Amino acid sequence: MTRPAAPDHREVLIAGPQVRRMLRQLGWRGAGQPVRSVSEAMAVCMSAALLTGMRAGELCALARRDLHEDHAVLHTSKTGKGRHVPLTATRAVP
Repeated sequence: MTRPAAPDHREVLIAGPQVRRMLRQLGWRGAGQPVRSVSEAMAVCMSAALLTGMRAGELCALARRDLHEDHAVLHTSKTGKGRHVPLTATRAVP
């Protein structure tokens, strides 16, 4: 019995125009606006993931007490260890 070959690694870089197009399709109205639909909530989560590099599970696990002015505290990450994620001053995707 032989081990199957490893699949090719795929890396996709999302450009600014693609991000803006996806956010528009999700109904993004800009930072600081109240969220009025599930699709707008998805846009907020997507922009947070793109700005911080956090995974979906890490974003979902955040509690208010984990958010600070300049960083977010992840108690558990994919590696099983906690970490601090720097937060930028950027409030919206350009």
